[in-house]
Amino acid sequence: MRTKTDQVIFYIYILLSCLFTVIFVFEVPRIVFYAPVLLFTVFVCYNRIQKERFRFSATAGVLVVFTVVFIIFKYDYSQTFYYQSYIHIQAVMMFLIGYNFFQPGVSFEEKFRLLDGYFMLVSWLYVIYITITFIHYYYFTPADLEVRFYYSIWYDFVKKPATVISMSLVIPFTYGAYSLFFSRWYKKLIGAFFIAVALGVNFWTGTRTLLYLAPFVILFVLLVWIVFVKKRIKVGLIIGGVCVAGALCAILIFHFKRHELAEKYADTVFGRIFNYGLESARWRYSRYVLEHFSFTYFGSGVNSAEYGTPHNIWLYIYDYGGIVSFLIYCAFTVMLLVSFVRFLLNKHIGVNVKCLITTVFGVMFAEYMLEPFILPLPSFYILTLFVFGLFAGLAKYKKPEEAKP
Repeated sequence: MRTKTDQVIFYIYILLSCLFTVIFVFEVPRIVFYAPVLLFTVFVCYNRIQKERFRFSATAGVLVVFTVVFIIFKYDYSQTFYYQSYIHIQAVMMFLIGYNFFQPGVSFEEKFRLLDGYFMLVSWLYVIYITITFIHYYYFTPADLEVRFYYSIWYDFVKKPATVISMSLVIPFTYGAYSLFFSRWYKKLIGAFFIAVALGVNFWTGTRTLLYLAPFVILFVLLVWIVFVKKRIKVGLIIGGVCVAGALCAILIFHFKRHELAEKYADTVFGRIFNYGLESARWRYSRYVLEHFSFTYFGSGVNSAEYGTPHNIWLYIYDYGGIVSFLIYCAFTVMLLVSFVRFLLNKHIGVNVKCLITTVFGVMFAEYMLEPFILPLPSFYILTLFVFGLFAGLAKYKKPEEAKP
């Protein structure tokens, strides 16, 4: 049981953590550049007060090396150092918060309740962020932008593509999918609301990535719940088989009827979904970069200047940070994937925790491959590193009775 002093400290910690999260998700001018740093400071201070170890890892070390190298190769003397590097510095800090979130020997259940609450908070913040963005765009700015571009809620001269809207809803959608099967009834309702908002907004803006991933994410969570929680393996196999067959039929119908559907819905926002399908300039860009791949290349964004910002984080790093940054980030990626496998195989972690983190991580990793999100939505990028840190730390988690003193 906590003493009154401990409770006061705990609530101050929670209050400040929520406050700084609100600031960086809402991109509040000026202080947004420092909010994650302040969040990290609060976390470290509370960590020390609770006498919990602050751990560092080889993966975090590689991330730090990447950050230094990338900033050096990308540095532009016309701008301040911190302005050009704050996103990556904050990403390292969020990775370390995630890595140290679950401490061996500390109440796992309490920590997971905090994590669940944090995902709930971030989900609501992004839903509110999107709502304010739409209201600001439709009622308080000149109607001179296409439906797939929106003004920042703070600056009328900053445009954000619909991709940002879609990425903002990744956490609400994935947390909502998890909540449908693993949470209490009121969270199931909230989860259903998050899913409805995510899919509705993506349909309206004609953004395809999350729409295509949605059925697979929900099916994954459903199968995990049936097979590992309800222990109905046969039922899970039947449902999985039916869904796979249905998906194949949908793909075939989409392939043969796409142009017909595109013409039918040409005057609506849905026409873009049918008209473009899975085709995109991002694939042409990827082919171009791979065909011109060079171990002597040192960045400066030459390919991006000609073909646009790459919809892939590895190619973005290669184009702006050069081959050295690219190779270091590839090493970081491999180490992450090894940690993820170890996390999944860790018998000390419950199915619900694995399902939540895997669901969020899976869609984030897909976004890494398909969207350009470091600059358009810094908050999403640094939150991905928080999630990466979570499973990297949990890969080594042991039950309190088995943890070393």
